[in-house]
Amino acid sequence: MYSSSMLIACIIGVAVAAYLIWATYQESYSALYLRPESYSNYVKAGDNVSFVYGVQCFENKPTKQTKDIWGAYS
Repeated sequence: MYSSSMLIACIIGVAVAAYLIWATYQESYSALYLRPESYSNYVKAGDNVSFVYGVQCFENKPTKQTKDIWGAYS
């Protein structure tokens, strides 16, 4: 009686763990990054600074991306 209950509990536990591991790898997100070769860490006060950024989409379906840029620029 107890051994069959323990076996069923273990099977259910393994199934739940497998589902949670699978669900973790299905995470969707978008990443915003600066291209390392596009900017310098060594600028003087008053210098203009520019950079190139990129977006990588790891969504599970087509996603509309909206980008807004804030800051002082000319």
